[in-house]
Amino acid sequence: MPYSRGTEMSLVEQAHDAIKNWIIRYQLKPGANLRLDTLSEALKMSQTPIREALNHLAREGLVVRKNQKGFLVRTLSLQGIEDIYDLRTALEVLAAQQAAERIKPAILRKIKTILDKTQRLVEHPGEGRPVTEERRFHSLILEASGNQLACEMGQGLLDRLWMIQNLNLLSAKRLTLAHEQHLAIFAALEAKDKDKAGEAMKAHLISSKLFVVDRMKDKTDFFSGMITGLPNELQ
Repeated sequence: MPYSRGTEMSLVEQAHDAIKNWIIRYQLKPGANLRLDTLSEALKMSQTPIREALNHLAREGLVVRKNQKGFLVRTLSLQGIEDIYDLRTALEVLAAQQAAERIKPAILRKIKTILDKTQRLVEHPGEGRPVTEERRFHSLILEASGNQLACEMGQGLLDRLWMIQNLNLLSAKRLTLAHEQHLAIFAALEAKDKDKAGEAMKAHLISSKLFVVDRMKDKTDFFSGMITGLPNELQ
């Protein structure tokens, strides 16, 4: 993030990272009222850097202003989730195509390591969370594209969707399928096949979108209500 040097801006960065982490890990739920006094006590710092951090998070789309007097964690509507996935698909298909032409051997090795670890986690789910490795997989492809703007935008979209993934929304069957799709993307990158890389990424993300949207449309699904959220203050 483009923070300036200095003690005060360092506090802004600390506040930003802590609040963002609470949001994407669902410790601050959609619709939660972000009270400066409560956050100040939790973070052991004054309200000034916290207010600036919240302004930054608002620009990132993770929180929204409430009547110019406060902030709320942004709720995720079905339409909003679909829009994020559509934009993410456009960006990551481009990133995969560019990565196929530009990826360096060191990043290919990192991706291979991630895929090997994901395979173990899929086969032995009690040993860790495959979704964490999935996030790293997509982040590395964005990085490998060499497209700085697409990388920044793509990481922002991953942040917005990370909250959903942290709810363990993805079933074992879905995680297995996602891993198989990742292997197809990796094979195309390794072969430096631009077209296949783009096609494999597109198929993967469309599949992911359909899975999440189907669950969101099921009003009896417990996770659907958790994602759209109810107002809830930080305790």
